[in-house]
Amino acid sequence: MLNKTGSDLLYSTLIGFNTKLIADGYAFPASPQYSPYGGTDAMSIALNSSGQFFVTGTTTSWYLPTTEGALERKIYEPQNPQATDYAAWVAKFEPVSEDAKIDYLTYLAPPASDKNDDDSASGAIAADDEGNAYVAGVANGQGFPTTTGAFQRSCGESGFDECEDTGFVAKLNPAGSKLVWSTMFGAYGPGANGIGNVGYIKLDAAGNVYFAGSAGSTVGFPEVNPIEPNGRNSQAFVAELNPAGSKLEFYSLVGSVKGYGAQLIEGLDLDAKGNIYLAGYTNSYGLATTKGAFQSNPPAAYGGDYGFIAKIAPVAPTATALEVASKETKNGVEVTLTATLTTKAYSPEPAGEVTFAIGSKTLGSAALNASGVAEFVAKGIKSGNYSFKASYAGNKFFDGSASAAVEETVPAATVPVLKASVNPSMYKSR
Repeated sequence: MLNKTGSDLLYSTLIGFNTKLIADGYAFPASPQYSPYGGTDAMSIALNSSGQFFVTGTTTSWYLPTTEGALERKIYEPQNPQATDYAAWVAKFEPVSEDAKIDYLTYLAPPASDKNDDDSASGAIAADDEGNAYVAGVANGQGFPTTTGAFQRSCGESGFDECEDTGFVAKLNPAGSKLVWSTMFGAYGPGANGIGNVGYIKLDAAGNVYFAGSAGSTVGFPEVNPIEPNGRNSQAFVAELNPAGSKLEFYSLVGSVKGYGAQLIEGLDLDAKGNIYLAGYTNSYGLATTKGAFQSNPPAAYGGDYGFIAKIAPVAPTATALEVASKETKNGVEVTLTATLTTKAYSPEPAGEVTFAIGSKTLGSAALNASGVAEFVAKGIKSGNYSFKASYAGNKFFDGSASAAVEETVPAATVPVLKASVNPSMYKSR
């Protein structure tokens, strides 16, 4: 860690094999397959408002210097030869002003007793002001720890352990001793191979968890309110979990709608309004771009990778159009008001009610159907010239909108004319 000017190193430490074991003369168990030393990578770091910093990565070492009371202190048991090849780890440090004391170091992986050689790899970490850590990565077996009530407790099918590269997102308590919640994220089928990597994670002010990466397969895992059609394999993705890790609020692929190619996410951020910003690169000519974008297509002769930047809005704009038609019925004049709601959002379909008014007076409301149309029939309106209007209040996914005023002349109802006839009784009496 450097100072503000980059001129002084304030703090630096290694994280890896516990060399104290050698000094203490620890007898390492013999293994023809694995070295107990291994290698350790740090992949991501996060900072909270208290100055605490959190680090995560992946290791092949069985002997990290995990701390007393940590969630998982070991990933190897001598009696279990099917030890994990690699495992995610998480560490929390106090602020540098307090000598950056380590609060905890723990593995985040299938337990040491797991006999299926299941592994985990961490790609990203975020932290909140209470000291909780949020970790995202990939796991390749059902042995990865998940919690009751989590969005997805397992991968693949029951009794079929193989599920290569399934994503995971986990929340660790401030002491690093317990999973507040932990969920998998990926395809459900046997031998599922859905998530290539999960490399970025962010929190919003409400505690919702956003994460992004690449999907190795688009089959078998339904999207939630996607922004575009499901295209080809090897697409980027972005997703949102609720604060409890129990519900997937949003999940969409971002990639080649037309043609083949691959997309990789290299950056994720949020703003205060909930807009999602993505950066990455692609080798596909089918990447969807928007009207008026800085660059809509790559050069014709270009055949390599090129970058992309995208902004995803949580709430889509709408437009409301109104049609008015008057007709005479046996019960008088009826005015039919038909509102059509349109949006550029791919999903979900707009829902809710449209309110209809005549001048400043509300006539009533009607629900939108699956085609985005709402119809209301007004009765008992006197003849005259009127200004009609329709308005949509919006909902969680869509902004409200109002139609332009539509002028309509409502005709007077036709009054039936009764014709007199000779009274038969009077005629006969003459």
